[in-house]
Amino acid sequence: MTEVVFPNEAGALLQMRAAALLRETGVAIEQLGAIKPAALRKRVELRLATDLESRRQDLRKLLDGGGGPLSDGAWNKLHRLRTELDALFEETLALMEGAALRKAGLDGGCLLADRLADEISVLTPENWNAFTVLDTDEFYAGSTRVIRVRFPADSFWDLPVVAHEFGHFVGTTLTVMRRGKEVLALEEELADAGSPDHRSWLHESFADVFATYVIGPAYGLSCAFERFNPVAADKDDDHPAPNTRLALIEGVLAAYADGHPHDGYDRMISRIHDVWAAQTTEAGVHGTIGLREPFGRWLAFSLGLLRAALPLAAYDGWWRTTVLAKQLGDGERVDDVTKWSLRDIVNAAWLARTVAPGGEATDRIAQRAHALAELRCLEVRDVRHPK
Repeated sequence: MTEVVFPNEAGALLQMRAAALLRETGVAIEQLGAIKPAALRKRVELRLATDLESRRQDLRKLLDGGGGPLSDGAWNKLHRLRTELDALFEETLALMEGAALRKAGLDGGCLLADRLADEISVLTPENWNAFTVLDTDEFYAGSTRVIRVRFPADSFWDLPVVAHEFGHFVGTTLTVMRRGKEVLALEEELADAGSPDHRSWLHESFADVFATYVIGPAYGLSCAFERFNPVAADKDDDHPAPNTRLALIEGVLAAYADGHPHDGYDRMISRIHDVWAAQTTEAGVHGTIGLREPFGRWLAFSLGLLRAALPLAAYDGWWRTTVLAKQLGDGERVDDVTKWSLRDIVNAAWLARTVAPGGEATDRIAQRAHALAELRCLEVRDVRHPK
């Protein structure tokens, strides 16, 4: 029987693993360059290809030892590269999946979701440079920047939820000065969080406040009408309970109402409250919308942070959406689509829905708003620089 000889020289096993990872990285770079449609690839290609190539060079340096004596920390370096590349491979795969669905015309509302995220991105200091793909639920993949949109993603009414997921991205970028140095604002706040539950709750709370801040009433209306489950109104899990989240949303809208008393924010707060109360009553669930600590503190913290860091990101178009809402509700022609942002169209559709009788009227509003949003994407091709 032939004896099997395993490599046992110092560094040989590490060299084998590094060489395998180097080959995988080459395959990922090759697949990235072949993705079509090119428009989707270009959204991330520069950043993603640069990150992959940087790790490939690091692997080549690690392999320069040729199986000789190990350098200090070589295994730790390989572990770091493996972890970083796994995240980049995940993003490359998500891009391949998204591209295949879009090429087949099966991507649902991902194009509008991309463009809405782009519109929000230009209001923040960090360029998003990513895309949305379909999944079983909405979530933001922090390691890849990919925003997952809930399949089948065929409802215009779900579009405001993109702003919440984008808030998770923004939350990882905002900084404050503490003790003479720049630190991540949410991480600094989390230093006092006290429990693992509080960590996820703060991130979700910030994302709710951010979405309301940049989208306006449409986000709260979407949550109350479509998204939140009244059966679980008072139940916390990895997200705070819907009653708490709606209180955060209403808190932001109330701040808008204080600054713009004639713009109708109070009416939208009442509409959110009434619609949610009707659903929880029908579901036999007790409890009402309200804040408890630390959520009251986090509302003030998040809103203060956004006002200081992103003053121009606050949505200020609610007052003018009444004209567009009437046109969407009555089926009137919209002459100049370029004067409306996607945020305007989303809010106008929701405003029209709040006074619609429901049923077919609501469906018609969604169809008109969706068509108008798609037309705007054609008329204003780069929504990252909207008119």
